[in-house]
Amino acid sequence: MAEIETLLQLAHRPPRRTPRHDDWEEVKEINSYAVFMGYLSLAIRGMGILVVTWTTVVLLGGFVSKLNSDDFWCITVITFMQAAGVFDLSRSKRLSSIWDSVFGMLSIWTGGEDASGGLWSIVCAVPIFALVITEALVYIIVLLPIFALYISGPYVPIWLAVWRMKHLDYYSNINGDDNKANLKLALDVLYALVIAQGVLIYYRTIYALAVGRIVKKVVTKYRFKKWASTSVWGYLKETSMGCSKDPSFTRRRNLITYAADLIKSESADRNLSGARILDTLIQLQKPSNSIELREREMLMGQHMLMKQLIIGSTDITMKLLHMLNSRCPYDKEMRKRAARIVAHLAGSIHLKQFPGGIDCIASLLGSFDEYRPLEPYQRGWLLDVYEQDWCPEAARLPPSVTSGLEEDGIAPIDGYKELVLQGLTMLWKLAAVEDNCMIMSSTRGLLSKIIGPLSSDLLHRIDHGDWPLSVVDGSLRVVRQFLMVPAGETSNRLRCQISRNEEAIRAMEVILRCDRCGPKLKKQTIRILMHLSMGTSRMSTTSKENFTQVLVHMFTNDGNSDGSIAELAGEALARLSRESWTGATNILKTEEGNALIGYLMNASPVTDMNNPLRRSAAEILEHLCVHCTMDDGYHEELKGLITHAVPQILQEILHRNWIPMAQEMELCVIAALLSLCLTACDRFELQLEAIGNSICDGTINFPLRLKTMVDGNKHGTPVCLMIVKLTARMVTSMIKDRCKYPEGDMESLIDSLSTASAIMLDLESSMVFAKGDHVTNTIRPDNSFVSLVKEARELLNQESTQMLAFITHVHLSL
Repeated sequence: MAEIETLLQLAHRPPRRTPRHDDWEEVKEINSYAVFMGYLSLAIRGMGILVVTWTTVVLLGGFVSKLNSDDFWCITVITFMQAAGVFDLSRSKRLSSIWDSVFGMLSIWTGGEDASGGLWSIVCAVPIFALVITEALVYIIVLLPIFALYISGPYVPIWLAVWRMKHLDYYSNINGDDNKANLKLALDVLYALVIAQGVLIYYRTIYALAVGRIVKKVVTKYRFKKWASTSVWGYLKETSMGCSKDPSFTRRRNLITYAADLIKSESADRNLSGARILDTLIQLQKPSNSIELREREMLMGQHMLMKQLIIGSTDITMKLLHMLNSRCPYDKEMRKRAARIVAHLAGSIHLKQFPGGIDCIASLLGSFDEYRPLEPYQRGWLLDVYEQDWCPEAARLPPSVTSGLEEDGIAPIDGYKELVLQGLTMLWKLAAVEDNCMIMSSTRGLLSKIIGPLSSDLLHRIDHGDWPLSVVDGSLRVVRQFLMVPAGETSNRLRCQISRNEEAIRAMEVILRCDRCGPKLKKQTIRILMHLSMGTSRMSTTSKENFTQVLVHMFTNDGNSDGSIAELAGEALARLSRESWTGATNILKTEEGNALIGYLMNASPVTDMNNPLRRSAAEILEHLCVHCTMDDGYHEELKGLITHAVPQILQEILHRNWIPMAQEMELCVIAALLSLCLTACDRFELQLEAIGNSICDGTINFPLRLKTMVDGNKHGTPVCLMIVKLTARMVTSMIKDRCKYPEGDMESLIDSLSTASAIMLDLESSMVFAKGDHVTNTIRPDNSFVSLVKEARELLNQESTQMLAFITHVHLSL
């Protein structure tokens, strides 16, 4: 119930242009901590201003001559500390600067060498030694106390104030002196302010000790690893620094916005820190069924914000693409993390906006010898200095550089493999955009790199290892995405380039025949070869016939362990047979061709109505009926089998119980069978009235059973639209054949069709934008449903008018 209530709340929540981040861990923990610390710092700074104002104007201005020495020096020290700004949260940065200055001073007197030697060096050593002693004394007497005071500065004034508060009785013992009495009150106020400020400082210090727990919460929530967790500390420090100046600094600030700012910077270290954050958050985006609804909303918001900030910024995206190039000055960790980020967001990248970006991505697809266990900037230096002779020079580098594990603890070969797979993932996502395909197809050598794992038959050469399996799968995905490009110059060029590669075609045929290749690879291969077998590709006739033979074997093999393979093979055969008579004859020329028609007929009327193989069998038979001619050797056999099967099919369909909203696959099978029956009647001149009379009993005739089917499919779904449109065509065919059914039954059937057409009017209008599939390809070529119903009604009225005229004529003649 709680999840349902949450869903309802999300459904009624108003739309937002930017994702809400209030529930994100870093916002709840770090931002809240930084805001609280910011207000504390403002309070401390404000009290410091009051202390300085009070001491300078009131005390030192009016009572300076009446202060005893202890109070005078305490007030002076407190004032100097306040004026020096030692209570600023940026003290850690200033301390590091002090250490740098100390080392800078020492560097003047160290590291020098006097090459002359002799008496002159001894003479020069005396004044130098004196200067060193003087410098050391100045450092010990002056700089060291200042440094110590700077470190302990925030915590000293409170104790000075407490000490002096205990000795204010000196001013109370002077009777009759109003100025002394006022001085005591002024000192009370001053020391009270200092003590209050000190309490806040100590409170802030104690609260700051718990910051590790806050960071740990965020690190645990987002699963940051060792090095990436340092980026969370950086986020905490910068957010706290910003809030110390302005508590509203945290508005619209989170780890993703922080990472985007880091990547924009010119510092390589900050770039790496930003990449670590984004990469870690992207790892959380992996699909999982165990994610709670709130967390799922958070992940969606993070993904949306990443796209807005990364893809929306041309500079950031271009920078990430340049990081992929092996010659850019970024180390391996930066390159791998940038690859993961780009791979995650590549589906939204348009290469036209990033000249040279595809070359950076293509550089990921190289050999391990090119990758080498070198840092990219080292390889770039070797290439610039030694040019073609860089490989021998690389071998001379120390073993610690060229061997061993990388910084994240993985072997160099594993780092190389990951980059290759990320590169293929990027290309797969980029290929979903037609303009990207145009750029990729014109990139020299890119297509050969993509097809390389296929043309070399890498999978079977290395005996189905995990690495070859992943690479070949990535290559197949990219090739398939290329073939999904809409028809045009780019599509034709890609199809021709791929189909010309006979080695790749043969390797894919081997995958289909190999028992060790899994269903995933076989499905990808079937889809690719199906596209190449159709249209204007230059795939050889032999390859097309071999592919068809494999498909028929997969479809008719009852022992296939994976039914999805047989289902996909059936869909491919249906598309090939629909394409042309050549595709249909290739099916019948296979070794199983003699028994194929019989198998299809057995599959059509007998098997389960919810079986997708039955739908494919019906579609293949329908296309064979469309393409066969009297000159074909299969015409008579096909006609005889179809004539025998159509009554069985219609009887099964019309005598079923039409439950509301049946399963979609079941309805798809029914639609395919109805389409087969209608096509068979048209091609082989079968009379629907005679078939209807043979399958119906005396209680309910054929039109009324059709009406029952129409009434059971008045739902706004494409497959229901397909069923009722096929029914309208059947009605039109029967009227044209001058059926003898009662006019009232035919009128009732047409009225039911008219009601269904009104319900599905908007759905049918939207189908013009639908992608072509087994349903929409049947719906769209026909006339509209409304026009079919109108035609049927006009034909029925015309037939009734003619019949009435005939009866009148006969009556008058008598």
